[in-house]
Amino acid sequence: MNKHQRLYRFHELLKNARYPVSREKLMEELKCSRSTLYRLKSALEFYGAPVESNKHGFYYDKDYNFELPGLILSSEEIRGLLMVDHLLQDIQGESLKGPLQRLLTLIEDLLETSGYRPRSVQIIRALARPVPDQTFHTVFEAIQKQKQLRFNYHARSTGKTSQRRVSPQRLTSYRNAWYLDAWCHQARDFRSFALEQMENIEKHPEPATLFDEEKLNAHFSGAYGIFAGEPDKTAVLAFSERVKPWVEKERWHSRQKLKETPNGGIELHLPYHHDTELLMDILRYGADVVVKSPPELRQRHQDELRRALAHYTGTK
Repeated sequence: MNKHQRLYRFHELLKNARYPVSREKLMEELKCSRSTLYRLKSALEFYGAPVESNKHGFYYDKDYNFELPGLILSSEEIRGLLMVDHLLQDIQGESLKGPLQRLLTLIEDLLETSGYRPRSVQIIRALARPVPDQTFHTVFEAIQKQKQLRFNYHARSTGKTSQRRVSPQRLTSYRNAWYLDAWCHQARDFRSFALEQMENIEKHPEPATLFDEEKLNAHFSGAYGIFAGEPDKTAVLAFSERVKPWVEKERWHSRQKLKETPNGGIELHLPYHHDTELLMDILRYGADVVVKSPPELRQRHQDELRRALAHYTGTK
């Protein structure tokens, strides 16, 4: 009998008893020690059970009509809860820990009573870019209340700061960073804004212009990476035999295509619109990748490699 089964059996014994049930009787029925019995009692009380006790044993206060949640978890659901348990604590650091604490406690208690270890999953967010709590909450509230936002945005790609007024659509967690997918009223187009680059953020009284999920996905998921948009180019990347096993298991884009090459390597075809992020991912493979097309991406890749080499050769 696992913890989950014991908890429900404990509840049934108290619910159906006309008189207090002795501790000895409960330990015999539940096949547990005295310390486990008291842990089960605490678990029942956590769920709101009206457990009372006297020298004769435990009983329910009959003035309360109480039932345990009728939840029996499958192994797949338990694995999902293990992931959710960690992810909820991981989201935006301490920012959401307070509001979610009761939910986290409920999940962990449910996992423990089912015989699982809540802290058995670890997710490491390497190179995460922290977002100020106030920024995160302001953006989140604007999305929920469907209000526009105004802020100064410092673009990492250009180093310039611009004033923006946007209609927020949704928050996206991508590669350990938070982005706001929004309709930019200045650009009259969709844009993604890194939350840590937003300054002097404030809510605008105007209602947000909203778009359906299908239109948002068509724009933000159509091309490679966070710099989305309608794909108008296809990158063809040739990887060496040495890194082929890694590339085969990576998912760069939902519409990517893989093709084996005669030299034992592999060729990756993927749609893109902006090449900023794509170029960074190509560079991490060093000498094991060659950009075959399009010509402008191939040239940019060569230029970046030359710039890197110049640090070691003294040439420009």
